[in-house]
Amino acid sequence: MAGSEVGTVTSSAAWLAYRHGWRWDEPGRWARLRGGETDPVTGRVHITPARNDLPPSGSLLVVDEAGMLDQDTAVALLTLADEHGWRLALLGDRHQLPAVGRGGVLEHAARWVDPITVDVIHRFVRRDDQRGSRVLPDGEYAMLSGAMRVGEDPDAVFDALTARDQIRVHAGTAELHTAIAEAVLADRQARHETLVVAVTLEQVAALNTTIRGRLVTAGLVDNRHTISTLAGERLGRGDRVATRHNDVGLDVANRETWTVTAVRRDGSLTVRGRRGARQLPAHYVSEHLELAYAVTAHGAQGTTSATAHLLLDEHATAASTYVGMTRGRHANTAHLIAADLDQARDQWGLAFGRDRADLGPAAAREAAAHAAAGYTTGRPLADVLAELRAAWSQQLTAHWQLEHLQEQLGQLHAQAGWEARCGLVLDPLETARDAAQARLERAEQAATDSRDVLKERATQHGLALRHPWDAELVAADHAAETIAAGPGRLGIHRGRVRDAHEHLDRWEARWSEMLAGSELDPARLRYGPAVWRSSVEPVADALDQHAQRLAAAALPEHAARLRTAQHARDQYDTASSAYHDAWRELRGTSHLPVYDTGAAEQLPDLTEQVQAAQRRVSDLDQRVERLTRDPAITSLPDPQALLQRAETAWTLEQAAANQQAVSREPSPFVSLSRDPYPAHEVEHGPSIGR
Repeated sequence: MAGSEVGTVTSSAAWLAYRHGWRWDEPGRWARLRGGETDPVTGRVHITPARNDLPPSGSLLVVDEAGMLDQDTAVALLTLADEHGWRLALLGDRHQLPAVGRGGVLEHAARWVDPITVDVIHRFVRRDDQRGSRVLPDGEYAMLSGAMRVGEDPDAVFDALTARDQIRVHAGTAELHTAIAEAVLADRQARHETLVVAVTLEQVAALNTTIRGRLVTAGLVDNRHTISTLAGERLGRGDRVATRHNDVGLDVANRETWTVTAVRRDGSLTVRGRRGARQLPAHYVSEHLELAYAVTAHGAQGTTSATAHLLLDEHATAASTYVGMTRGRHANTAHLIAADLDQARDQWGLAFGRDRADLGPAAAREAAAHAAAGYTTGRPLADVLAELRAAWSQQLTAHWQLEHLQEQLGQLHAQAGWEARCGLVLDPLETARDAAQARLERAEQAATDSRDVLKERATQHGLALRHPWDAELVAADHAAETIAAGPGRLGIHRGRVRDAHEHLDRWEARWSEMLAGSELDPARLRYGPAVWRSSVEPVADALDQHAQRLAAAALPEHAARLRTAQHARDQYDTASSAYHDAWRELRGTSHLPVYDTGAAEQLPDLTEQVQAAQRRVSDLDQRVERLTRDPAITSLPDPQALLQRAETAWTLEQAAANQQAVSREPSPFVSLSRDPYPAHEVEHGPSIGR
């Protein structure tokens, strides 16, 4: 099915195990051949599949119809999954037919994981009554199939199927076989794939003979050039057949269906199926090929066709009936031998009373205990009630523990989600910050020598500037005093004042460039130069700044290194601020001072604890259910009243015991004297937890 729908590689589980060396004998003993060992059955050397012929590590191995998976095959698949790093998914319905060998695999697996339940049925379709060409989902039949799955109200389901013309009642076996053969012929002429399901091999053989005869009469199967198998079946062109033995060399698998396209004189056949054509040698045809118009319910499980016909008799079970009535997409018809509809309805109900589904060891134990209850001497009522009270107590504790663990798991999931969000936001910012820090460290290292060289050169320039500044400051101060004294009453000093102004203009022009960018303005200094000697801090700073500019101009390569280092410092400050700003915003959504607490790594262990608690709760729930159905209780006139009184008394005992425990024990909660996450720790951000 998966191969035809999505194009993936498919094979049977037994075929996969066989390719990898597993062999089994008639008593069911399994062994594994290693590469190079001789196969005791075929006599050929076993060749291990090449790695490039296998799915890569991490591939998903999907086992469909896993309810039929036996324990030996399951062990083989799990071994292969471990060896090759594959994942394993089991898909199946526990209410269908069980494994032929030791089963219960699906039920056992469901107890160890949280299974996904698929409760929407998409298989069944119907033709639109008004527009016959349009195909619509058949929701009504999907509901009926759900009722058949769990055996709900078989009589009502039978009546609904009768109203839909999906129940056919026949007077005898010959009439039933003929009717099914005519239905198969009609479907084949309409090019509809059909499937006939019976319970026993004898019924399958008889139906195959009748159906083939009708197809031969209609000219759809060649009966002149045929080959006979060891089982006595005649095979000709047009026959539907099934291979019943895995063969790696022929590339055929057990229960794979084919149509015969050519018959050769040497007893070999050419067949064609979903995977193309195959040449089958005479010995394989004789020993391992059979007609496949009708199949057993085990052979039908996992198959889907356009229509299906079920032969229902005294051998039918709930599982086989459910399988046979759910193979067809467009129509599923049940055929019964009965005198009338009432007798047929009784047969239908009896079939659903015979349950062959594999619901696991727990269900089997419960069924066996129920069956044996009628043959054993009942226990005293007091003993049963005492055990029931103990079971209630254990059940209460288990449910509380499960609730507590589930609450922890929910919190851990939330924390893991928050940490994941933190990682998405902070990790890129941390990477950018670290990269900026690395660039800064490299730039600082490169600028270390240059800073010393520039400092020394700037010192030299500073000394060279201070001497002329102080020397010229005396003349400037004298000029300022001359200007302040003025030209005199008769203007006899007018020339001296003019010369003083010119001197100060030249002095201002000379030092304006050197003092550029500082707080000093020579235009203001000219009115009192004497106080602005080079030892005054603003003057010293202004001269040092100009000295640094002169040093940078004289040594441009060293200055470039300092500019690069400063640029790297600015980039690092920006990246660091972005990181810490983001962390402060995220920190407001959690009480933790760090985000990398490893919550995601803790999830598998806690999930396993929750699953173990769920299994214990399930076991205790089943135990309580069994005890409430003990014959010592159910044999009483009013067992429900007894159980209600017993539960009420147990509840009061629990309440009293809890009250005593609270009054004796001090509170386990101790208030903290300080914040468990001090501010000085929080401010360090996520790095303290990484």
